[in-house]
Amino acid sequence: TGADWRPSKRGYPKIGSLLDVLKGILIILVILGHVVQSTVLDYLHNLLFRFIYLFHMLLLFAVSGFPIYKSIN
Repeated sequence: TGADWRPSKRGYPKIGSLLDVLKGILIILVILGHVVQSTVLDYLHNLLFRFIYLFHMLLLFAVSGFPIYKSIN
């Protein structure tokens, strides 16, 4: 099922919409990492590049797979 952007009964956003926002941020970090890699000559020593590549893909896979895991169980 798709994310429901309507607030829950208590006014808090639903978990699907929060996961979508987190996925969007992580996708932007993927793009930013590729931009740094293609524009900075010594990108392996760039702190921004190292920070982004420390976690972004692992977290993106986990966040993307979480709704599938919940729907199976």
